[in-house]
Amino acid sequence: FGNQGFLKVALMGASIYGPIGIVIAESLYCFPHAVLILTTALAPNEILTEIRIPVPRAGTGGAYVKFRHPASGYALIGVAALVTRDGGGAISDARVALTGVGTRAMRARGAEQALIGKNTDETTVADAATRVVEGLEPRADAQGSAEYKKHLVGVFAQRAVALLLEAA
Repeated sequence: FGNQGFLKVALMGASIYGPIGIVIAESLYCFPHAVLILTTALAPNEILTEIRIPVPRAGTGGAYVKFRHPASGYALIGVAALVTRDGGGAISDARVALTGVGTRAMRARGAEQALIGKNTDETTVADAATRVVEGLEPRADAQGSAEYKKHLVGVFAQRAVALLLEAA
């Protein structure tokens, strides 16, 4: 499933079923839990039995972009975004998530707030991309410094938001 697929499913509000009951996808893998890389919030003896993904409302579009490691192809950073436009073209709902900048995926709530209620234009895209890095403290590792990753997040957030606004 990978980060790309899971982030999109989580942002769409999917529910996951298993012996532990119903879990919202967002809480299983990424956002509120301080989960280590390549793990989930599941216990070793738990298994998923079903995933339910709600049908997106009309006017919904999404995008996922990533900066690939040149040798492995894995994402050094990734940005997933999902928006819904109302009948007048304004964004009524927005969800943005990041991977590769910490030990877990995270929502970019500032970018989401920058999009909601706005019509789509270059200023909206630029504002959302700027807000996505506000307060962001990426982890430095062998793949790049914190500053480098923060720059990449801004660039790829702008690409993701521009793509999804075309799709919605």
